[in-house]
Amino acid sequence: MKHVVQKLGTSAPSSTIMSSTVAHVSSQAALTFATSPAAMMPLRSEVCPMEIFHDLQRFTLMFMEPIATSSLHVYSTALAFIPSKTELSRHYTKSSEDGPRVGCAEDWSQTLWTAKHCGAVSCVVACPDGTTIVSGSRDKTLQLWDAKTRATIGKVMEGHTDCVTCVAVSPDGTTIVSGSCDNMLHLWDAKTGVAIGKTMEGHTNMVNCVAVSPDGTTIVSGSRDWTLQLWDAKTGAVIEKVMKGHTDWVNCVKISPDSMTIISGSRDNTLHLWDAKSGSAIGKVMEGHTNAVYCVAVSLDGTTIVSGSCDSTLHLWDAKTGAAIGKVMEGHTGYVNSVAVSPDGTTIVSGSDDNTVHLWDTKTWVPIGNIEEGHTNWVTC
Repeated sequence: MKHVVQKLGTSAPSSTIMSSTVAHVSSQAALTFATSPAAMMPLRSEVCPMEIFHDLQRFTLMFMEPIATSSLHVYSTALAFIPSKTELSRHYTKSSEDGPRVGCAEDWSQTLWTAKHCGAVSCVVACPDGTTIVSGSRDKTLQLWDAKTRATIGKVMEGHTDCVTCVAVSPDGTTIVSGSCDNMLHLWDAKTGVAIGKTMEGHTNMVNCVAVSPDGTTIVSGSRDWTLQLWDAKTGAVIEKVMKGHTDWVNCVKISPDSMTIISGSRDNTLHLWDAKSGSAIGKVMEGHTNAVYCVAVSLDGTTIVSGSCDSTLHLWDAKTGAAIGKVMEGHTGYVNSVAVSPDGTTIVSGSDDNTVHLWDTKTWVPIGNIEEGHTNWVTC
């Protein structure tokens, strides 16, 4: 195992090297990476290999950067910070009684790793196959990341001239679309991060939100210019007319599972339904919120829409008619920033500026269980 660490110490932490390292530490022989050879002895007489393997994987992810700089950091730095109640710490303590000790957590953090931009990260999405993450930042760039190793993939995706505000990935995982404060959208190759085609120009103010249709043919964007725009997902060309109807910023947009209907929410306190092929408005304006609509989601069967608002409430709507369903869901004490519907359509989850997450029953419109507390600041996604 030492040869893997030595290679890390003399080269940049590429995706290939990191993948190899994480795979190697998932075997019992990888104990030589984290401890002295003497630490192997107690392991042979105890039945705890899976706990050790888990600890080694977390150890590798947490300390990959210092180890890549110098393999000596395994012994001089990283081991001192192993959480105190882990199997790895117990074996290390037995074999290295004179080693350094630092006050640290009892167990591994819930955070696997932190991806860094040069500015605040404004949006993030996982590709459908779960192997790749794409992030957008106020530093005007996007970056691809390996979801298992945390290594960057390809080069930084540069092209926008202002903050990246939103990002979406095509259902087949091949294409990324990003929107920005520069009023533009860009298409990118999801494997390499290379730009595809020309810049997508049309909006006259910053792009707030973007979505790709489930059939992969259409992109829809919403803007602070109060409009939505349809685009060809392959070429980036504008499709049909600009979709006008809102009287303030378009904050959120979703496309129905059958790719036929677009749902938009706005700072004008309303939601609108649109024909995804023609861009024409469908039915009446969906009124009910008393403040800006920040987020929207659609049930997997396409029958129900749920919206969250700065009025601290959530509303359910009939996806075909736009009619309100049931009671207003009250419980949050701050803006509702994010919302999602479970695959079976029975449960809604919402996140808020009140630092909490709520679960809701879609049939009774009441909260389920206790309020999920734990965050110390706004829940935004």
